[in-house]
Amino acid sequence: MPQLLFILDIYFACYATCGRHHLKETSSQSLLYAHDSLLQLHAYSDSTWVSDPIDRCSITRYCILLGSSIAWKSKKQAAVSHSSTEAELRALATTTTEIVWLRWLLANLGISCDAATPLLCDNRGAIQIANDPVKHELTKHIDVDVFFTRSHCHQKTISLKHKLGRSIGFT
Repeated sequence: MPQLLFILDIYFACYATCGRHHLKETSSQSLLYAHDSLLQLHAYSDSTWVSDPIDRCSITRYCILLGSSIAWKSKKQAAVSHSSTEAELRALATTTTEIVWLRWLLANLGISCDAATPLLCDNRGAIQIANDPVKHELTKHIDVDVFFTRSHCHQKTISLKHKLGRSIGFT
């Protein structure tokens, strides 16, 4: 699986650089899925709070699966988070953005995404804040990420679920 992730990372980096020409030149290559496989997205989101010892920024990590992995990312957050929950909320918003784009792409390829995409996170506080509009007073400084994630919970684009960090596989 790590080799597949590496190959996909190179592919998407090259696509961003080379664009349509690259797609045209590699049209004979493909990812194969069995005809009876379930084509449903599953996502895992995590953050490592204040992990950079120099600037104390957290790291966002996610992995989105459609059978095997199709998208993953690990990137330093742009701002310092006041808590691990805040860092997780930023990671959830980033992951949700990628899920929305992948659902759009799959729909354009004729693959239905009627069910909400399960998004697993190991921070109960982040899940509660994202699902509960009453907690908005506690999160004024990160309200854009919270409201973005919450709106996709209500639209049933994603379904937030709690999963222990070790089960996610990022720790």
